[in-house]
Amino acid sequence: RKIITSYREQVLQCARLIRKHGSLTTKQLKEWTGNAHATQILQRNYYQWFERVSRGVYKLTEHGEKELPLYDYIPLE
Repeated sequence: RKIITSYREQVLQCARLIRKHGSLTTKQLKEWTGNAHATQILQRNYYQWFERVSRGVYKLTEHGEKELPLYDYIPLE
């Protein structure tokens, strides 16, 4: 098991929602996660998990699709 930071938890929250629902807007992610920093997380894309589809709309990259299951053991609410 990997130790994760609160930042990675926020990234995971966004990534799991995108995996479940497909491409989402930053507005949707802010509302659904309650995280005011969701837009910054997607734009900075530190882990290279997100890809911009159009203005304000993001999807998971192949890399994100491969990495995300490695963290399925972490419960997020």
